[in-house]
Order: sequence, then C-alpha cells, then structure tokens
Amino acid sequence: MCIRDSYYQAQKFIQEDMKEIRKQIEDAKSPSEAKKVSKENVGKIKDAAYWKEWREERRMDVMRRAIKEKFNQHPDLKQKLIDTGDKELIENENFNPFWYILTLHLGMERKKGRLICLGNS
Repeated sequence: MCIRDSYYQAQKFIQEDMKEIRKQIEDAKSPSEAKKVSKENVGKIKDAAYWKEWREERRMDVMRRAIKEKFNQHPDLKQKLIDTGDKELIENENFNPFWYILTLHLGMERKKGRLICLGNS
C-alpha cells in the first residue's frame, strides 16, 4: 500500500465529525481503495470554506509533506532518486489531470536527483 496516497486522501477528512471516514481510508488495503472511500464521502464535507481551502491551498502542502516523509523514511529510495542525476523521471501512474497540469504549468520539476516544486514553497 502506498502510505502517501492514503495519507493524502485522509487529510481531506480532518474535521472531528469525519474521523470514521478518515479511519476507513487509513485502513484501506490499497491506494485505489483509499481513493474510492474518499470519493464516496467527499460530498459529506459541508463546510464550503474548508473545501475551498483544501482545493486551493492545503492539498499541495499535504502532498509535499507526504513525499518528503516518504524519502526521509526510506533512505534507500532517497539515494536511488539522487542517483538518477539529470535523467528524466516519468511517473507511471493512472492519469490525474490536476497533478499532470500542475507539473506542466506550475513548474514542478525534477533536477539533479531532487523533486523540486517551484510553485508555493
């Protein structure tokens, strides 16, 4: 299971009245199951201001933290990334329009073995 994916999905449901949904996501057996639980329940978020903040601000920070922790917890993966040097990295995952467009238009790049986001730091 990709912990990053379940962490990201669970962060949508940090409100106290959403803790059961968050637990279902955290207990999911696969990233696709975590995303499915999230999709099925996202309509239950009634706080429009919270959802707007998530869409416009929080999700980038959540993903940044998740990726940083992934490499901090797995020094072998961190070293593999560093060892790629200037090679182009291509993500082999289901197409996600938000992250793909973000990569193209907001300047997410991979340089010298590091993932760098040139958007909001």
